[in-house]
Amino acid sequence: MDLKEYRAEYLNTIEIGSSVNRNFNRSEFVDAVMKELVESEELSDFTPVHYDGTIGPKRKRIEFDGYDYDDYDNTFTLVVCKYSGIPDTSEKITRSDIESMVDRAKTFIEGSISRITQDSLEESERAVEVAEMIHSISDEIVRYRIFVLSDLEKSDRIKSVEIEPIDGKQVLLKLWDISNLYELNVSKKGYDDIEINLSDFGYDGLPCIRTFESSEDFSYDSYLCAIPGRLLSDLYEKYGSRLLDSNVRSFLKLTTKTNKNIRATILKEPHMFFAYNNGITTTATDIIVESVKDSLLIKGFTALQIVNGGQTTVTLYTVGKSRDKPDLSKIYVPMKVSVVDREHAEEIIPKISRSANTQNKVSEADFFSNSPFHKTIQDLSRRTMTPQVSGVPYSTRWFYERTRGQYQQEISRRTGSEASKFKTENPKSQMFTKTDLAKYRLSYAMRPDIVSKGAQYALLEFSKSVDTEHLDEYNDLYFKETIALAIMFRRLEKMVPGQPWYQGGYRAQIVTYSIARLVALAESMGGVIDLMKIWDMQSLPKPLEEQLILIMESVNESITQENEEANVAQWCKKEKCWKKVKEAYVEQCDSFTKCLVSKKHENFNQKIARRDKRNSQLINARIEVVNLGGAFFQDAYDWGCDHDMLDGYQKSQLRVAINQEIRLPSEKQSKEIMKILEMLREGGYNR
Repeated sequence: MDLKEYRAEYLNTIEIGSSVNRNFNRSEFVDAVMKELVESEELSDFTPVHYDGTIGPKRKRIEFDGYDYDDYDNTFTLVVCKYSGIPDTSEKITRSDIESMVDRAKTFIEGSISRITQDSLEESERAVEVAEMIHSISDEIVRYRIFVLSDLEKSDRIKSVEIEPIDGKQVLLKLWDISNLYELNVSKKGYDDIEINLSDFGYDGLPCIRTFESSEDFSYDSYLCAIPGRLLSDLYEKYGSRLLDSNVRSFLKLTTKTNKNIRATILKEPHMFFAYNNGITTTATDIIVESVKDSLLIKGFTALQIVNGGQTTVTLYTVGKSRDKPDLSKIYVPMKVSVVDREHAEEIIPKISRSANTQNKVSEADFFSNSPFHKTIQDLSRRTMTPQVSGVPYSTRWFYERTRGQYQQEISRRTGSEASKFKTENPKSQMFTKTDLAKYRLSYAMRPDIVSKGAQYALLEFSKSVDTEHLDEYNDLYFKETIALAIMFRRLEKMVPGQPWYQGGYRAQIVTYSIARLVALAESMGGVIDLMKIWDMQSLPKPLEEQLILIMESVNESITQENEEANVAQWCKKEKCWKKVKEAYVEQCDSFTKCLVSKKHENFNQKIARRDKRNSQLINARIEVVNLGGAFFQDAYDWGCDHDMLDGYQKSQLRVAINQEIRLPSEKQSKEIMKILEMLREGGYNR
């Protein structure tokens, strides 16, 4: 698909979406783009708020389409959009367009800090909420970002746009024109192909020592070096959390003991930073190394990831941008670089990440993105077909995107009729991601306050509830119920804009709170939502929709009129908000009980599903042991003995697999044998 085709398809999707969601095309475009950028971790979350007006005695124009405040690194992002929607247009977004949009965004931010914005607008305007938020946290904000979105292609004449600081703080511009969106879409490969040339940052290269070199058996190189603190800070400034995609530890803020010590060293003893700091562990899929005289210089990286040392990196950046104005030129950070080719990256980089973080206590939840839970849900999504429903003469699948861009990759590696068939069986409207899954499940678990804190935060919190020791809990029933929740969630997203009481804004909060309130209502009646009925219908029963309409109105009134904060979006992030919504009166539909089943019935279904999955796993394990064969397990046995990794019991189980031509292992033995094989593979066995 070339850029022209991509734009035409994107605009068509926007047209359909705006019609279904009763949304303006521009707003639908902004929502679609920002969902992609949140999934790509370009920003932590997004709250849509459109405003176009003037402020102050000179009636200076302001305009924006939404915002995000990331308290991870104290970055405030304002989003502005130029939308054409005209197919086959030759129009381009120009430097003048960008400067005008940036100026309107800056005027709003600066007016908010000084309260000119608040004094100029009606108190009921949603823009006032955003202005009050900026004003209240302006001292905490370290930097501002302005995201410019457009369905047009940028002019070739645009090289760079300089932006003056706001309140003495840096302002970064990020242009997301249609060509950038195209590149983001087609380059989704799980590991972000950031291309870093150190000369762009004013460095000839990093002197390094090669500690391990690739062999014929495996493509892996490793290097040790010292990276200047200024360079590390500059890299984070440009690429942000994209550098930390594989990092398993959240930044713990400058108030934690570790980061207080890092800050103190930066400010008081920068020359001792190398001695005091543990350094950073990084990975890359490629590296540019040159021999200069008798030394090696690292000149650049592809897909650089900081898998341990996120706290060091972000603290360096944050303190470096603070009013303390430290001299980062004296700081050097120990750096280990592991270079793994793309073919092995998805398998090896998570292991490096896990190993690098065992030096300190890190919970299993922190490794969630590499969890077998995801593979289980992916496997279920690939083999579970939907029931055939009225008007559709075939079954489809709900495609779970375990790693970013999987869906597009599946299409790209097919051609012609095969690609069409795949899209028919796996419609894009039925694709969902890890963050989607977290939102659906947390809403059902009655934690809308957590969902309201943003996609990445919700994913981390959801991970804490996943029991990776008992994967039989995540079976066919769990998957089908999850899809039922997806159907409910997405149906509500479409229903909200059409309600007579809806004044715009807070759709995301209304949806998650309404599902949680529905579950609470069912619970108060001694029942649970019949999710399997939704799965069988692939839509919501009419009585359920009627009940949800009543709930949505109650939720909207509660969060907008009975809140304890000026900013509704911030209020919805609090557990107190959920308690108020839960206690609010909701009228009950007479037919709602038809959509419920008893808790006893649900428990019985779960018990049967767990048993069926265990039986399926046992059968599959036996088939896999037989397919691998005795010679394979003899090799694994010898390797395990040579590396002193097998105890007596494990040796006896592997001998059963070795002698399977005499007697086949039982299903239970096969499951144990495959566990032992997985343990050996984690230890380095690579057959």
